[in-house]
Amino acid sequence: QMSLDQTWEHSYNELRGFRFQHGHCCVPQMYSKNPSLGHWVRNQRYHYRKVQNGEKSITMTVERMRKLTDIRILLEKDDNQWQESYEVLKACTKHTIAWNERYEEYKGYIKTFGLAFFRTIKEDSHPSHYTSLLRWVNNNRIQYKKFECGETSLLTKERISLLNEIGFIWKPNEGNPTWDDYYEKLKEYIKEFGHTSFPKMKGDSPYFALANWVKSNRSNYKKLECTKKASLTEEQISLLNEIGFQWEPRGKFRTWDESYEELKAYYDRFGHIHVPRDTLLGDWLRNQKIRLGKFHAGRKNLLTGNQIKLLGNLGVVPDCALGLKGVNTRLIDEEKI
Repeated sequence: QMSLDQTWEHSYNELRGFRFQHGHCCVPQMYSKNPSLGHWVRNQRYHYRKVQNGEKSITMTVERMRKLTDIRILLEKDDNQWQESYEVLKACTKHTIAWNERYEEYKGYIKTFGLAFFRTIKEDSHPSHYTSLLRWVNNNRIQYKKFECGETSLLTKERISLLNEIGFIWKPNEGNPTWDDYYEKLKEYIKEFGHTSFPKMKGDSPYFALANWVKSNRSNYKKLECTKKASLTEEQISLLNEIGFQWEPRGKFRTWDESYEELKAYYDRFGHIHVPRDTLLGDWLRNQKIRLGKFHAGRKNLLTGNQIKLLGNLGVVPDCALGLKGVNTRLIDEEKI
């Protein structure tokens, strides 16, 4: 069994080995390779300071102090603590400056557009130059939830007070218009403009929120067609079809009726509907065949009953290349195009 002096020397040599490997003596208190070494180093620093302050220490001799000084056990700890404190202070100062700058920017925007502009937390529903400010708004809401739960939060009482002064919306989903509210607004829009297409617009446009809602419904329907989860019900799809909702935005495709009339004119002129694939009409016809296939397979599709009938009048049939299951081909008398 080693004596106390031998035990001390053994731990001291282990510390020298740690310093040789890592370049310092800041051994973690829970050092996995040698759990007792961190505790030993902390104990040596404690007794070293006692002697420095003129107090008595049974274990800290002059020789031991010399050896510990040689490997900078105390100085490195002080230097490390100071550096860590400085880095924390620097980070906090930088964060404070950045937060204050964003706060002033936010004040400027709500004066121009109003609080409702930042009610949403979806970054992809706003122009790109608002993205960073929306992230700041969203982060404040997240930090506020932590603050309310008593968790560590970057949001101080002072910041909460500043945000409350300008009417910051902490819970954006409260009081938001419902799907039915937007549906009624869209009906009014159709009465005025005759379609459901929206040009590119800025956040201060009175139709900005409605345009995003329309875009969201189109996106959700595409998800449903790909058998993905989406927040759009069959009842809502039916309601949108009733008011002539354009599932494809104008500009990329014309209205369904316009394309159908062009297809009908093509048939009247050429006697068939072998429309070239690399044309706008050919692309539209291809989509109708795909949707007819989905209809006959019992899957969700964009076609109404009247549209299916009109396509049948021109001899348009499902695209068999889809490999549809459950299609009753006996119901289709027309010859495939």
